[in-house]
Amino acid sequence: MSLSLAFKFARKNIYANKLKIMAFVLSSSIMLSLLQIFMNISFSDYVKKKHAFGLLSFYGIFVIGLFTFIFILYSNSYIIKGRNKELALYGILGLEKKHIRKIVFFESFICFFLIVFLTSVLGFVFGKLMFLAVTKILKDSVMDMSTYKYLPMVFIITTMFVGLTFIIIHIYNIINIRFSLPIELINKSKRAEKEPKIKWFITLLGVVLLSIGYYIAITTEGNIKSLGMFFVAAMIVMVATYHLYVGLSIFILKTFRKSNSYYKKDKFIFISGMLYRMKKNATGLASVCIMLTGLIITMSASITIYNVIYKTDEVGIYRDFRLEWYSKKQISDNILENKIEAEKAISSILNKDEKIKNLMVNPIVFTRVRRNENELFNVSAAKDVDDFCYIQVETLDAYNKAFGKNVSLNEDEVMISQNNSRIKIKDDIKNGNFKIAGKSYKVKNLDVLPDSRIGVETYKIIVPNIEILKEISKYYKIHKFNDFRVQVHFDVENLGKDFKDRANKKIGYYKCIIDSKKDVMDSLIQAYGGILFTGIVVTILFLSGTVLVIYYKQVSEGYEDRKNYSIMKNVGLDNNLIKKSTSKQVLWLFLLPLITAFIHSFVASKIVYQLLCIFSIGAYSVYFKNLVMITIIIGLVYYIIFKITSNIYYKIVISK
Repeated sequence: MSLSLAFKFARKNIYANKLKIMAFVLSSSIMLSLLQIFMNISFSDYVKKKHAFGLLSFYGIFVIGLFTFIFILYSNSYIIKGRNKELALYGILGLEKKHIRKIVFFESFICFFLIVFLTSVLGFVFGKLMFLAVTKILKDSVMDMSTYKYLPMVFIITTMFVGLTFIIIHIYNIINIRFSLPIELINKSKRAEKEPKIKWFITLLGVVLLSIGYYIAITTEGNIKSLGMFFVAAMIVMVATYHLYVGLSIFILKTFRKSNSYYKKDKFIFISGMLYRMKKNATGLASVCIMLTGLIITMSASITIYNVIYKTDEVGIYRDFRLEWYSKKQISDNILENKIEAEKAISSILNKDEKIKNLMVNPIVFTRVRRNENELFNVSAAKDVDDFCYIQVETLDAYNKAFGKNVSLNEDEVMISQNNSRIKIKDDIKNGNFKIAGKSYKVKNLDVLPDSRIGVETYKIIVPNIEILKEISKYYKIHKFNDFRVQVHFDVENLGKDFKDRANKKIGYYKCIIDSKKDVMDSLIQAYGGILFTGIVVTILFLSGTVLVIYYKQVSEGYEDRKNYSIMKNVGLDNNLIKKSTSKQVLWLFLLPLITAFIHSFVASKIVYQLLCIFSIGAYSVYFKNLVMITIIIGLVYYIIFKITSNIYYKIVISK
């Protein structure tokens, strides 16, 4: 067979299978365009300068690339499985296997170029729109459409990735053809399915792995430990989900079959049908479940991070500007002296129209300690290196001035908040007493969290007066991490545009620095923006994958069930009974991944919350509300997807 003839065969085959092939090309292009968009934005000069992606961009590229690769392989296996008759017919008509290989090669070749072309178009068009949308969400006024550049390097990397994937696909297809005779290919589609057997090893392994994954998710404590253990737990639960869908589902259905009620005609048809459906669809359903879980966790986490970015009362700056000495020689034990010195430093910057307003002095102790139930201990440098937290101690006077309150504390009382607790600190302390610097204090809950830029476990403590603050500073002063600071927070009336430039030039003489609330917010947006963007892209990826896998599953089931539907009619079963039983089976296949995903997401909520505490999100309820909201939204979206694809399924089943 000549190459031109093989090419014509391939072109006609693609046209004959256009619904399946075009769905494959379009879905693969969408997935790959998301990968291309992520790489384009990650590698752009703008993002490198403005946003702290770091290792996060490589993690995102790896996850998106791996997911896309698996999805393309899954889609190809679905298509090649449905073409057994067609490939067998070629053999019966006299075509040799080498001729069939040529045809399949050109089919892959055409699909490859279509996917590369569509990926580039979608990546260019939607990349600009996504970049604009994300920067608007992050309130980045500097960005415009011209900032997004389509990088040639990204096009080359994507094309190589698609090429490598198609080489693997082609090898798989050739092996499938080489080791199958025409009669075998025909028999594959006609052969009656054997009843699935209970796979005890897979079932027990799935139960054990799920128990381990859930145990890790529920019992892991601390922000830093959660960071590593989350991915371990996620991988274990993913593997367990596949094992349980393959093994446990068959075990449960066969257990139901032992019941006397099984022999009622409606239950008999339902359970028998479900046994064969689970045998064929277990892997696909597990994939949908994992994607739904990823979608729920990613969306709820992204929204929670977005909400915390603009909490300006939790960045440690209580006015528009903050002055802080970096030389301890400049810090006096006398607060009034610090105030006078600060006014001198600030006055040297002001022009004739500017005036200082709302100036307040805030002495603060920031140090590393170790908590053991109701007490904060000293930390030695050689010991407890992995078991520590930070305390951020301020005075009641500074707290009242900062937030315009009139709170009072007795000498034996303190107010405390922490950045990684699902419950308020007062409820977390036994007997209501808490030892700080060797003394017991009664605890009240504090409504302000520690500085949101501190990623590890941190306690914000408000003490009654400066004397207690100094005692705490001296008590924990045994290592280099101890830091006693004096901050001065202030506003400026009639602020000039060049105030910050003047401050940077003159303030160094006083051995102090000035930063603004705006600067801190910009740095938070840069730090969290990359994480938020990754969350948005991964959310779109999981949503696209869920839609496309459900579509493929419903279409493939439709063609297979059309034969079963005809057989049940021919043996005399009532049409209404067939429709009722089939609808019930389809409904269960719809609900199973959704229910499992909900369970996975809520079990993971504790460890995910502790991860989010790196961003000082506050109480567990902040994340839990978003989790519940996203769960409801995803449930509704999934229902809509299911209804649309179910209509396609029923049209295929009843068609002649």
